[in-house]
Amino acid sequence: MAIEFAEFLYDGEGTAIEGATVELFDRNTTTPVRASTTTNAAGYWTITHATEGRFDVRVTSGSSVRFTKYDAAVQMEELEAKEIHLRNPANTFSIDLVPGAVTANRILNVPVITGTDTLATLGLAATFSAIMTHSADIIIQDDSDLAIGTSSDNLLRWSTGDASAHTLVLGLNDTNQTLHITDVGAIATDWGASNLTHPEVLIHSNTDTSTDYLRLGGHDGTTAYIDNVGGTTLAFQIAGTSELTLTATLLSPVSDATTDLGTTSVGFNDLHLGSGGIINLDGGDVLLTHSANFLTMTGGSFRVDGNVGTNRAPTTQMDAYVADSGTTTVVRTIKAVHASTGTPDAGLGVGIQFEIDKGSGGSVTTAGRMDVLWNKAPNAGSNEDADWVLSLRSSGTTGEKVRILDTGSMSFAQASTILCTSATMTFGSSGQQIDVANGSVKLTMGTASTFGTTQPTNAIVCRAGTAPAGAITTASGIFASTSVLRKIIADGTVSNVG
Repeated sequence: MAIEFAEFLYDGEGTAIEGATVELFDRNTTTPVRASTTTNAAGYWTITHATEGRFDVRVTSGSSVRFTKYDAAVQMEELEAKEIHLRNPANTFSIDLVPGAVTANRILNVPVITGTDTLATLGLAATFSAIMTHSADIIIQDDSDLAIGTSSDNLLRWSTGDASAHTLVLGLNDTNQTLHITDVGAIATDWGASNLTHPEVLIHSNTDTSTDYLRLGGHDGTTAYIDNVGGTTLAFQIAGTSELTLTATLLSPVSDATTDLGTTSVGFNDLHLGSGGIINLDGGDVLLTHSANFLTMTGGSFRVDGNVGTNRAPTTQMDAYVADSGTTTVVRTIKAVHASTGTPDAGLGVGIQFEIDKGSGGSVTTAGRMDVLWNKAPNAGSNEDADWVLSLRSSGTTGEKVRILDTGSMSFAQASTILCTSATMTFGSSGQQIDVANGSVKLTMGTASTFGTTQPTNAIVCRAGTAPAGAITTASGIFASTSVLRKIIADGTVSNVG
């Protein structure tokens, strides 16, 4: 870098001195002359020297000689200069201080320092080894980084990478991509954590900053994590109030019956429960419990408003449907069970009750029952006898009308009538009879086949009592005529024969 020397020479009257000799010497020498010139008519002279160094200048005008020494030190109240050249400590190069193009007078205050320091520069890299306090904003331009770490390990940038959505980006070093948030006093903690290759945020507890923290992130392209490390419960809050808690074994609302799963218009899809899963309603009021291929409901009743079907869409309110390849087998689609913790005795049974609306407003009453019950105390494992009982409502009371005994016999309540509406009514096989223990029976029959000269040997046998008028009494039965058959069994008086 060339060095410029220039000055004006005037006499005591202020008149320019022309032709004076100006010589450039190395510092504190008078030989050799490094460069020389003379003043012009304006008294001005200039020397440009291409070699860096320290130099003295001698100006000779006649017998007058004046030196400008490099080693001279000047003290003054005020100095105004267009440029200031500061030479480096090795006296080899200089730094030019050139002011910017200000449009008005400005004051640049030199900060108060407490020791030897170095001025920072603008536009070039600078290293700060002490704290700097700022009382105003520090502005970092777009796509410029605030670098943290000796090797600029972490970067904070207002990025314009997405031209339509500029954003603040924190870039973490590839060696360990963990961001810790903790108390000031714990900032130098040795966390003892492994280096992570996917960014994570660790928010530390002040209870134990090294072992208790909330871990967020770690997205590996498939899975991301929310982890309460060192804790047992993760609480989800709305407006500062805990609404849900999650532990290692339980996801639960904080308050009973306050949180819905889905809405009336937006619901979840499938609910998957493992083997032995339980749906608990109202603290155990009703339980739905799973076991292998089985679902058990305890603690309540089950109501369905609509049709119920098995193996297909129901076509009636209760539709038990079975489809198989059987051709001679019976499939029992309904099973009624009565299990007692007591000792079973005669009368223990199970049945179905029928109720029918008897007026407006859904007022229903029992119209009938079908029951199967023990007719005597059963022996465990053998000799259990049961009756089938049909009860119907009559004159406001529901009572037994028909009973089929375990022997196959059928009994009827008093004042009962057997009405055959078909052309033929057959009771058992040849040799069978109708046996009426008590009361009276009326049998009204249509035209029967002509007996001819031989009366039937198997007829309705009258074991006791009086034959009705017009009847023909034989050893095999009672006949009213050879074309119309009326036979009655009675332990009492036989009457009311049609």
